[in-house]
Amino acid sequence: MISQRLLFENPIVVSGMGAFSAAGATAGEHWKNVYQGKSPAVWQEYAWGRQSWRTAVCKAAVIGDRLGAFPRSSKWDRSIQLAVIAAAEAFHQAGLDRENFDSDRVGIVLGTSRGPRTKWMEFIERETVFPSDASASTIASMSGVLVQCFGISGPTFSVSATCASGGAAVVLAAQQILLGAADIMLVGGADAPLNDLMIAQLRAAGVVGHHEEASKTCRPFDRSRNGLCLGEGAGFLVLESPGSSIRRGSRSLARLGGWGLGTENVGRVAVDSQDSTLVRTMRSAIGMAGIAPSDIGYINAHGTGTVLNDKAEANAITEVFGAPCPPISSTKPITGHCLGATPLLESVIAIKALENQTLPPTANCEHPEFPLDVVPLHPRPAHFQHVLSNSLGFWGSHSTLLFSKIEQS
Repeated sequence: MISQRLLFENPIVVSGMGAFSAAGATAGEHWKNVYQGKSPAVWQEYAWGRQSWRTAVCKAAVIGDRLGAFPRSSKWDRSIQLAVIAAAEAFHQAGLDRENFDSDRVGIVLGTSRGPRTKWMEFIERETVFPSDASASTIASMSGVLVQCFGISGPTFSVSATCASGGAAVVLAAQQILLGAADIMLVGGADAPLNDLMIAQLRAAGVVGHHEEASKTCRPFDRSRNGLCLGEGAGFLVLESPGSSIRRGSRSLARLGGWGLGTENVGRVAVDSQDSTLVRTMRSAIGMAGIAPSDIGYINAHGTGTVLNDKAEANAITEVFGAPCPPISSTKPITGHCLGATPLLESVIAIKALENQTLPPTANCEHPEFPLDVVPLHPRPAHFQHVLSNSLGFWGSHSTLLFSKIEQS
């Protein structure tokens, strides 16, 4: 496998992380709230046409003055605002705000499912067309704004693979480093889907969960699960070669050990009950890392809380790992399902789990349905070196990312 050889000869490390969603305004806050296992979901009113719904959602933290350093940020799409906040945190942690990098050797890949949805809605609702609409409504505006904010001149693009968008972005960013096109890549995912149209669409698709308590709407792997809780947010990582990290004096947080991308060819929203594509992406990630399935110490599952997706993922994990399987949890009750941003938000959580040697809980999973080692309700201390993070989306888009612990000297 060419990618395995390239990655073995040229390891890729994570030197910065950032996150912004209902779970918190920083990567540290995300970990704290995921660790505590209490969902921040609240009731919101939405309407489309003659219909209206009281829907539980996970709304991102208040932006406040976090964008004060960026001119004209009030004009950006909300998804871009969330992205810039999370990217700035990752940029700062990696030490890139000290201008110790060659801008031509730094690039950006941003994954998104829905793109600048707010700008499209504004454009449709008002009669006046602004000159800026032509550029502000493009999906590429999301990575384009980041380029302007952080002074980056390397390979830059936005990608969309539904809810696996962030995972695809990580893979494409890593490939830029392996191919020698960049030394450092700022990679992220962002989506802001909490609007009337998106709620109407997802309710029509039958995937929105319900419960008398907003905080218990999303119940991954639980026998009573009936759907997802939508969220909004952004997550970012800084990827670079160890040589680049050492030259700049930045600290490596984890190593990107492997990945897998694939497509389940079973229709627009359906999922194979055995999910053979997820089986392939997990095996691909493990194979690239050159380890055995038994070396995986934790899986951050896709775990949306929908009936079919959770069953298919459980079957795929059983197929790859047999019994006993590694401990797994879903953190979506805390972040909400943030569509294309989810793979990056969950990558941050997986790396934090490695760093803290703690397995985060699956909130609201009081009665696990499947013969898996689901970590329910409360965190669990553990010792492990490797983690997987799975993501699945519409049109059969799948991604699996593998991160490995770096022993600090």
